[in-house]
Amino acid sequence: MPKAWKLAHVVPVYKKKSKAKVDNYRPVSLLSVTSKVMESIINQQVVNFLEREGIFSESQFGFRTKRGTSDLLTALNAEWAATLASGGCVRLLAADIAGAFDKVSHLGVLHKAEACGISGPLLAWLRSYLSDRTLRAILSGFASDAFGVAAGVPQGSVLGPTLFLLYVNDLEDHLPPGVKLAVYADDTTLYLLLHSPSSATTDSATLQAALDAYSRWCAEWRITLEPTKSHAMTLSRNASAWSLPPLVLDGRVVPEVEEMRLLGVLIDRSLTYGPHLDAVAARGRQRLGFLRKVRWLLSPAALATVYKAFVRPVLEYASLCWMGAAETHLRKLDAVQDAALEMLGPAAAALPNLDTLAHRRTVGALAYLFKLQSWTPPARLAALVPPPLPRPHGRTRASQLELAQWHSAKLASTLPVRAPAYLSRSFPHCVVDAWNDLPARLFAPGFGLDKVQDFKVAANAVLRDAAHAAAAAAAPAVEVDAAPAAPRPRGRPRRAE
Repeated sequence: MPKAWKLAHVVPVYKKKSKAKVDNYRPVSLLSVTSKVMESIINQQVVNFLEREGIFSESQFGFRTKRGTSDLLTALNAEWAATLASGGCVRLLAADIAGAFDKVSHLGVLHKAEACGISGPLLAWLRSYLSDRTLRAILSGFASDAFGVAAGVPQGSVLGPTLFLLYVNDLEDHLPPGVKLAVYADDTTLYLLLHSPSSATTDSATLQAALDAYSRWCAEWRITLEPTKSHAMTLSRNASAWSLPPLVLDGRVVPEVEEMRLLGVLIDRSLTYGPHLDAVAARGRQRLGFLRKVRWLLSPAALATVYKAFVRPVLEYASLCWMGAAETHLRKLDAVQDAALEMLGPAAAALPNLDTLAHRRTVGALAYLFKLQSWTPPARLAALVPPPLPRPHGRTRASQLELAQWHSAKLASTLPVRAPAYLSRSFPHCVVDAWNDLPARLFAPGFGLDKVQDFKVAANAVLRDAAHAAAAAAAPAVEVDAAPAAPRPRGRPRRAE
């Protein structure tokens, strides 16, 4: 690795909170373009090898294809909501690594790369890539002197995220059975499903043992936890039934919170998502206020484009996770879109792609269900797909009608008996009926990732036509008044001349 390619110009990028604190800036490295091209070639081969051999942990969703924050949140919500519906609770802890990318030990990541099967010239190249790196800070046109870097991978590099995933990949192997791990890059969540208050003490001891193992693992690999970003919470619909001891991490009692932000979604203790949707609606109104200031300068079509690009994504982020929230919470998002449509005026009815948010959530859920069946997803996501619906049999008229509409893509409902409303409204239970009502022609060619967009467009058209037909059928018939009869003449008729 040429030495000139190892020099990084570090630019501080503001993240949040006070701008006067250095910790609130992210150090992004500006690297040689030629170096990044070389990194892309190496990284593609390394990732292909690690994915093909199944080396990456199934709990890791960060920096991996076909996995994102919404995928992880949807899987966690489905698992947690089912636990709460059965009368159990979820005990979880969210931990954050302080300066995650800057704490990677060069010797440690090379050791783990070799243990995964990377050897020979590639391992030698990685050793050269990590050694003798230098950086200088760039701020307002001024540059500091260059100095050496003894640890960490460059933030802004192509290969850095892959090396970080390798470095933290073995965490799951150190946890006791029963404790589950959900990781997105350096955001780590450990949780345990508790099914009975009688075993809560034993289960809490298991989770505490996992935290002790996590603390030892961090000390072994020189990873520092961020105590201010570590929180514990108990999810339950009946909090009074559970008496759980506090959790201790790295010698400190972890504070218990009522709400926890996880990958951009605010999780509350009862998993209602009410506080999250309140915050989302407030943020949507804030952005709508900006749009209101410039509406006199833009046409209705341009205003609609800005709304769809600037406001609506805020109202729909990770919607599969919280779409089971109560209607009173979801109406707060509808109010934001209603205000936008009022701003557009009568022209809104003629503009395309301005369907209701509920319609868009349903179409998105159907497309995601199609996507999950188009490849081999990780176990967490594969568990979201309901089993196939058995072929109907029988001689009754209802059975024959059901058989005439049956096709192999239909799915069976997995809702338990007397399931609570919040579970039946959540993904995937809320769209199983809509999925089975779709015409067989949408599934004729079979499933495939290259067909997801085509399926989404077709499903959108089917649902839109069904909504229009239902609205037309529900509209009251307009009665046409008959022409008034001519007044009957009074007295005796006159004789014709």
